[in-house]
Amino acid sequence: VSPNYQHDGYGWAIGPVDPAGPTVTLTLIRNEVAKTVELTEGDSFFDVVYDVGPATHWIQAGFSPSLVDLVWNAQMDRIWAPDAAYMGQRNPNTGVTAAWVLGSGGAGHQRDFSGTLMKGDEIKGEGVFQLRLFAGVTSAPDVSGDVAELRAMVPEVTDTIGPAVTAAVYYPATDRLQLTFDQIVAGCDPSGVAVVEGAGATTVVTLPVSTPVSETGPAITRTFELDAGTAAAVEALAGDLYLTLDADAALDESGVGNLAVAAGEAPVDVAGTAVAIDGNIEAGEWESALALADSSDSAWTAANEIDRLLVHWDQDYLYLAIDGQVSANSWLLYLDVDPGSASGQTDLTAIDSWERGASFSAPGFAPDFQYACYQHQSVWDGEGFWQLLSPTATQDRSGEVESAFDSYHTFGDASGSEIAIPWNTLYGLGAGAVPPGAQLALAASICWDPEPGGELGGDSAPDNLAASLPVIDNAWIVTVDGDGDGRPDGSGLSPVPAVDPSLVRLLPNVPNPFNPVTTIHFEVSGSEAVDVELTIYDLRGRLVTTLVRGSMAPGAHKAVWDGRAADGRPVSAGTYFSRLQSRGLAWTRPLSLVK
Repeated sequence: VSPNYQHDGYGWAIGPVDPAGPTVTLTLIRNEVAKTVELTEGDSFFDVVYDVGPATHWIQAGFSPSLVDLVWNAQMDRIWAPDAAYMGQRNPNTGVTAAWVLGSGGAGHQRDFSGTLMKGDEIKGEGVFQLRLFAGVTSAPDVSGDVAELRAMVPEVTDTIGPAVTAAVYYPATDRLQLTFDQIVAGCDPSGVAVVEGAGATTVVTLPVSTPVSETGPAITRTFELDAGTAAAVEALAGDLYLTLDADAALDESGVGNLAVAAGEAPVDVAGTAVAIDGNIEAGEWESALALADSSDSAWTAANEIDRLLVHWDQDYLYLAIDGQVSANSWLLYLDVDPGSASGQTDLTAIDSWERGASFSAPGFAPDFQYACYQHQSVWDGEGFWQLLSPTATQDRSGEVESAFDSYHTFGDASGSEIAIPWNTLYGLGAGAVPPGAQLALAASICWDPEPGGELGGDSAPDNLAASLPVIDNAWIVTVDGDGDGRPDGSGLSPVPAVDPSLVRLLPNVPNPFNPVTTIHFEVSGSEAVDVELTIYDLRGRLVTTLVRGSMAPGAHKAVWDGRAADGRPVSAGTYFSRLQSRGLAWTRPLSLVK
């Protein structure tokens, strides 16, 4: 299990402190983990609250005899409550006991463990959970195994902390308001939810009690499907939007309610996408999308299955979805934005990001981008979107897209990955513009991890025709601009003029290899100026510097690179790439800097 914080340092804060009181509180924070420890003078225990987010976390506590006991009296007997409400170790000769008291605070026992001089227990929990760590003297267990002093504490350790809102997003394209909580919620009363205008709540729009909710069971989110009138009222609000939430409007699985959220405490973000990018493949959002069915054919069982690929778009974004589930594995989606052209990559067996042995033999299919999602149901889970610059180099473009996935299968059969990619990220032609007649080709596959041994396998979509994974010999082709007007079909925007790819050409740099300076030549043909961008990337796909950006007249051009990054510092010797882009097309050539 990773990451392992056993030997890591934690940030900490003391308080709040009551100078006249006997209790002190310490909060420790490490990445996603926050634990608050409370000690009251005279008690033989710590009260502890963990807040770890949606991923399951495992916690160990070990107990060792004192130095004197190691010499004279090192015996430790197992303590185990019949209902697993507490567990630990006890010295039968002295009565000294160390134990977890879990009660009904939300944590569960995982296993016991031992070392040379130590015995202990591992517990687990997710979201927010409470427990007690006891160290003191107790009586001996009775015939059922119960220890009276520990049993008396069990009713005191209960779930008393309700869900708290961590994010609120309104989707005007689908009239949906989505709340995300710090723990699983069993329900949320719509009438306790409101969107307000400004921190002063000058105008308030409260959701009707009959507002439908997308989630059908306990989940970390609650997505409200607003009626037309409520949506119009929300969209009429001006300025910053905030959420208000009545106390006890949201309940966790133990029936504990939230604290009230007042105006100004929780901002509401307004999404610009037509699809709620949340990893929930809702039928209503994707009903007009193109779909490629691929269910019930995984060699790795239904726990690792791609059911469908979905493609949808509007004037601003291309929307992609992988509908399915992955358990303790990952999946990748490969996207070719100009199938049949000379650009793109067909062999990714040496790529620097997410190398999973992939190669492509489908005619005309040479991916330009890849989306990858690691789903091991752990805190390491994550995703990203990369441009494929060469067979070995990528450029991380994750910051330009919106994406989400449902690693924990919170949405059941509707779980998956959703991605919204601006058209300009794919083609560089400006917002909403595509090459006339644009098509896309895509393929997805599950894979096992980690690098470098992991490979594509189990299931792919579309299915291979003859090859075996990690080779992909089939791709799904989608026409985006069937009428050739330079805009995604259905966007209703004016066309952009076509550009002949032969108008721009990147020539070899001279000298190559070079030290310390080389000249990069390129040509612009035709009768009109075109916008071009000439950049330098390293082997890992990171932008080193931009040499040219702007409108260039027809004719021969050149740019000099002196082996320095954008900040003026000399770069190390090695292989780099010059990349010339113009109106969605790109040309790349390798450069070798020697020293």
